Amino acid sequence: MGDCPKCNGTSLIPLVKDGKVIPHTFLHCECYEEELDHYYPLRKEDFDFSMSYSYYRGLSQYHGWPDPGTDIVEESNLEDRIDNLEAITAESGSMPRHYHDRLQQLEARVIRAETKLNEYLSPKKQTQLEKSSKNLRSRLKGIDT
Repeated sequence: MGDCPKCNGTSLIPLVKDGKVIPHTFLHCECYEEELDHYYPLRKEDFDFSMSYSYYRGLSQYHGWPDPGTDIVEESNLEDRIDNLEAITAESGSMPRHYHDRLQQLEARVIRAETKLNEYLSPKKQTQLEKSSKNLRSRLKGIDT
């Protein structure tokens, strides 16, 4: 932007249309030099909004920031996630592995309590108890499928 005879150093020329000067409307002169926008490099602090972890990790790789690493999942948390996934994706009539194992443990406890109780009861009561235990076992097997 020096002393230009057309624009007098302003880099702006009034717009003339159909021989009339349009007020408050200008065009850039030939001497105009466009200023380049200066972008500053992005920093981690510039991202003060929520974003997914994978997007943030991609930004880190693109800009050369240190890799934030992967999430370390605790084993107990992972087991809960697997159980929840099995519960969600289980077919109708099937049971997730975790609940199946619990049911088997419960069944073993019931059978053990039953045998202990049989040791203390008389023979008459034992036959009644055996009938009810068979009924209970058949119910548990019905749930097991």
